[in-house]
Amino acid sequence: MKQGPEKRAGSRTANNFFARSARWMADSTQRAADAGADLSQLRVATIGPKGAWIRHLPSHRFSLTGTTCSEGTGAIPKPDNVFVLCGCAYLSASFWPETIKAARKALDTHGVGSYDSAPLSGESEHHEQVKDELLKLYRPAGEGAAFLTISASMANMTAVPMLVGRGDTIFSDSESHMTLLQGAAMSEAELVRFRHNDMDDLERKLITANDLDPKCQHRRLIMTDGVFSMSGHVCNLPGLVALAQRFKCLLLVDEAHALGALGPQGRGTADYWEMDPGCIDIVTGTLAKSVGAQGGYIVCNTSLAESASYEYTTNRVFSSGVPASITAAAAEVLRQINATDETLQSDRATTNTFRKMYQRQRRNLDILSGYLRKLKLDGIETEPDDAPAAIRRVVVGDEQALFEIQKRLYLQGVYVLGVVYPAVPKGCDQFRITVMPSISQAKMHACGKALVNVCRSVLLGQSG
Repeated sequence: MKQGPEKRAGSRTANNFFARSARWMADSTQRAADAGADLSQLRVATIGPKGAWIRHLPSHRFSLTGTTCSEGTGAIPKPDNVFVLCGCAYLSASFWPETIKAARKALDTHGVGSYDSAPLSGESEHHEQVKDELLKLYRPAGEGAAFLTISASMANMTAVPMLVGRGDTIFSDSESHMTLLQGAAMSEAELVRFRHNDMDDLERKLITANDLDPKCQHRRLIMTDGVFSMSGHVCNLPGLVALAQRFKCLLLVDEAHALGALGPQGRGTADYWEMDPGCIDIVTGTLAKSVGAQGGYIVCNTSLAESASYEYTTNRVFSSGVPASITAAAAEVLRQINATDETLQSDRATTNTFRKMYQRQRRNLDILSGYLRKLKLDGIETEPDDAPAAIRRVVVGDEQALFEIQKRLYLQGVYVLGVVYPAVPKGCDQFRITVMPSISQAKMHACGKALVNVCRSVLLGQSG
């Protein structure tokens, strides 16, 4: 009897970090399914106005029967609708009238898909508009280069290995995004991880590296998230820039969760710290999340772009580009983010939905933080005032309790997802909460009340 390929190859997980991580995640979702709380396999049936709520298709891994409204709140339009507090549509930009109009117009002229890979005639005037807006955002002095990739993950896996290689060293925050670590692995450079946001620890590691290579014959790269995806913490950009300059390192910052969700103008990490974004050597990010479209980007100085050969990396040459309709929508959102008071005053016909939605995002964050403060006073680990971007978290520390919380919240119309190892350290099981501006004040309060009641019930044994 012939063996199948899985038997011939063996059933063991491949011996590398990323394969093991995937296996751990698969095992955790199975444990959630065993507890009747696996939300990861739910599929969207319908979406409410501007993405505020969704209705899922039935799933054998989670029963939708018995879903009821939060008592007395009237928060849920229908019993099986759930408000999304686990997405990344920080500006609800996919539903702006202007972005839909731009995408439809480009569909009529450019069709549905992409022509080719980006370096091989695969980009249009809409792609150029996106890159122009990215340069205005991250290189306001006027000198730089921008490149688009099919996803933000691909941006990180493209950017890092073109900067460093065998014999070089990468210094990475311990909470840097998984795709930055994948880029580091592809580069074959030595990876040195420093304690989360700890500039003293980074300095010690840089001093050690400098003692071994005082003439800087090998390249050094510091990489970090601007806003860390699990905690919502903001990187210490002033400290990172100072250390990068002192020890002759390149600095890469992933702005995926920062753009449109941080800073007085909503322009990300440098905006938050009131610094020139040009102080960051390489910026990576996403055209999804706040921008509401799809794709990733890399922005850096022209000379660095040429030495890194970003235009002709294999990840770009052998990948189809982002469709023109998507970049048309993204260009519109970026244009609005870049708009100044002078621009709006000179052209009164110019629409700026971004400013309105960013204000609503901030409003909903304030509402959420108020309820998280109640949990903090109860002794539950959360950081309502330490994460200024659009991400908050509640650390539960126990996987089964986490599954129970996400199940009960879902049944009360609040959709959050638990996060377990390896996405977070062992014993730090948590759920991450994000907000969208499309959720009204009243419904945001209803979600907050449900959050407090369920956490108190599961973690403290209190009745709602």
